[in-house]
Amino acid sequence: NFINSYNSPEALFNHLLVDPSIDRFSFLFSDYTQLEQALTGTQMNNGVDYELRYKQGSSTELFGWVRYILPNSDASTKAINRGAIFYAVNGTPLTTSNYKSLLNEINYTLNFASYDAGAITPNGNSVSLTKTNFSENPVYMKKVFVEGSKKIGYLMYNGFYTNYENELNNAFGYFQGEGITHLILDLRYNFVLLLLCYPLV
Repeated sequence: NFINSYNSPEALFNHLLVDPSIDRFSFLFSDYTQLEQALTGTQMNNGVDYELRYKQGSSTELFGWVRYILPNSDASTKAINRGAIFYAVNGTPLTTSNYKSLLNEINYTLNFASYDAGAITPNGNSVSLTKTNFSENPVYMKKVFVEGSKKIGYLMYNGFYTNYENELNNAFGYFQGEGITHLILDLRYNFVLLLLCYPLV
């Protein structure tokens, strides 16, 4: 009876979302090819990984901020960096009712803003971006830090894609060659929020 109370699978799915207006990480695919590509890290992408938030005091107006830029993407060649704030696409302010259609376009222009004590103020800057069929290497960053007697490996890993197992193995080969004693595994921008630091035994 519960399932039959919804007129489509999409309606049931949307009902189960915590916040369907800005949840970008729960989604349906009508084309299984697109799903298979997404699960291997390949999809139409301009290289901007972003997050959306409500404007202060509003339940409909949104703004976005850039979490990171993918290497070798269209965005990596443009004047846009981690932390940039945008309030509109093609001059149209983002809302809960239009953000999907605006940000799903192949070509669009992000209109930037400044953050001032909670206020999102347009600053006149913008950048035009184009999506291409892009394959994301989930091994985004690997570094080694020395703190006293500890050699700490840092790995930022953004997706569990089987096509990139060699890249992951090479990252740990690099850490082994550096003789690290501790490891930080950063999964902030994966599909789970987790930051681990533990001694290697």
